[in-house]
Amino acid sequence: MALRLTVGAAILAEGLAWNYPEFSWETLPVAFHSSNPAGPYSDEQLANISKYVSATFEKYQNLHELIEHGHDWENCQNGTDVSKCGCCVEDVMADMGKKLKQLNPKIMVLEYINSQQAYPWYRFGHAVAARPDLWLRNSSGDVILAGNGHWVFPDHSRPEGAALFEQGILNSTSTGFIDGAFVDGCAKSVHGAPAGFEDGKKAMLTRLQTEIPGVLICGSNGDVVDGLPASQIQNWGKGGHWSTREIPMLQRAVEKGAMFQAHGGCPENPDDQTIINDLSAFLVAAGPYSYYVCGGWNGAPTEWFEVYDRPLGKPLANASLSDAGVWTREFAHGTKVSFNTKTETGTITWGTKAVIV
Repeated sequence: MALRLTVGAAILAEGLAWNYPEFSWETLPVAFHSSNPAGPYSDEQLANISKYVSATFEKYQNLHELIEHGHDWENCQNGTDVSKCGCCVEDVMADMGKKLKQLNPKIMVLEYINSQQAYPWYRFGHAVAARPDLWLRNSSGDVILAGNGHWVFPDHSRPEGAALFEQGILNSTSTGFIDGAFVDGCAKSVHGAPAGFEDGKKAMLTRLQTEIPGVLICGSNGDVVDGLPASQIQNWGKGGHWSTREIPMLQRAVEKGAMFQAHGGCPENPDDQTIINDLSAFLVAAGPYSYYVCGGWNGAPTEWFEVYDRPLGKPLANASLSDAGVWTREFAHGTKVSFNTKTETGTITWGTKAVIV
């Protein structure tokens, strides 16, 4: 007997209080996440990025301009001295967010920020560097370091330490051009951190989500954290086991009514089998507020790929799994998708949008 995926809870996503990016089944739902280390994106690039429902700017944005010549991002900080690191990437992100919102007022703009180490070219990083009394320390009292022994961590087990992170995001969203954040390492611990570090961070992030206009995306292992509305997997298709890794992961997120970003390969060639596998696995499991994202963390293509305009339409039903181990799903504009769990290969037959006379 064929199995049918039950996604009743996913329907609730339509009515959640979270302010998600726009979502439509008309075409493949896609989002953008990358950066340009050499400087701000050009007007032409921003025009392309503005076509996405959301755009996340990574930590590498303007990095080549911000870090003083002769230093790099891992050695520009020397304890409390971050003068060689430049400042402040959040302002660059906000400036680009302003331009994006002029082109597309509905786009949701997010800034990347790491919830563990404080990158010292961020204004937030400067704030943490100035408070050594709030640096994360181990049980011996030694400062826990990253970035070749130069970056420090705020101690989320202490309210003041967590507040530095919280205020950094609130400063960005107060501009009106940044709506939320991609929070890297949000579900990760730090080796040697004191008891209460993870709980303090989670409590702060849960509170912060209620204080901002957009979403906090928990990056990047694909798990949905209670109290947070969104998650991303940073390596969709890793290992080529979509049926046991990616599809169940997205199904779990959809079942919880969570927003999800599947970060996979870019479809320059939509006939490439790996791309077909990425997209078919995504479409088999996708629900409301599921988005496909592609490219590297810096230098990703800003082009709007042709496949993004192909008609999709609402799912006619939930995906079903046959006795032969093949997931199938059909969409309103005639698109048909399958994924064979035995061979780990997918197929997509794109439909055509119905013409209303």
